[in-house]
Parts: sequence; C-alpha cells; structure tokens
Amino acid sequence: MKGHRAISYRKLCTGLTVAMLSSPVAANGTLIVHFTGIKNNQGTIVCSLTDSSEHFLSRDQAPKRSCQAAITESKATWKIEQLAYGRYAISAFHDENDNGELDSGIFGIPSEDYGFSNDARGSFGPPDYEEAEFEFHETDQVISIRIK
Repeated sequence: MKGHRAISYRKLCTGLTVAMLSSPVAANGTLIVHFTGIKNNQGTIVCSLTDSSEHFLSRDQAPKRSCQAAITESKATWKIEQLAYGRYAISAFHDENDNGELDSGIFGIPSEDYGFSNDARGSFGPPDYEEAEFEFHETDQVISIRIK
C-alpha cells in the first residue's frame, strides 16, 4: 500500500508540474486609450495601433487594430481587449468631417488635429515609430493621448 501511494503521489506531482509549466500565463490584457484635448464633438477619432515601424502610418500595411471612437464632451475612449503584451504605437486624428482621411492644407500640413502615443510630436512631419512606442504589459493598462 505504501508503495502504491508513493507512486500515485509521485505521478500526481509530476502531472501537476507539467500542467503548471505548460499552462499559458496571461499573455494579453485590455488597453484603454483616452483621447483628450479634442476641440469639439463633431466627427470621430480615427485611431490605429501598430507593432512595427513598417506598419506605423503606412497606407499600404494594415494596422494591428483600428477604430473610430465617438466623441462625447470633447473626449473619446478606445478599449482594446485581448491585446497581446508587447510594444506598440498609436496614431489618431480628429476626423471632423467623417471622410475617413486626415485632411491637409497647403504643403500637406494637416488641417485636422492629431496625436500619438507618448504624446510624441515630430519636428517636420510625424514622429518616428520609436518616439510613439510604448510597452503594453498590464492586465488593464490605461494611457492618454492628447489630440491637438
């Protein structure tokens, strides 16, 4: 009987160890993005989340996730669920006329307000991916982006 219990106990411990090692630890969470500084409630906030410099602000490459967030009281929120932990960058603009494009005026200067994660701003044009990149690593992580 003792031998039988020892074997069963040993098998149980081995099985539990294997199960613990092979069970995935939560590798994703929810990212909540608050957009602030929006000058009015017209239109929507168009946003894109990317995980590489090749996809950042690209018209040819689809973003990892995207949205059109409704504006209420000059604020908007984007809730991204089941997002894998990693490094990302977000770009967004206030699409006041809801045409799905960032309108620009003379010399290609945007006529609609915009923003990036880390509130990154470029000197002559948009910031580089690395300036807007942030680490997503919490179960429920919140960031803010100022649209201006």
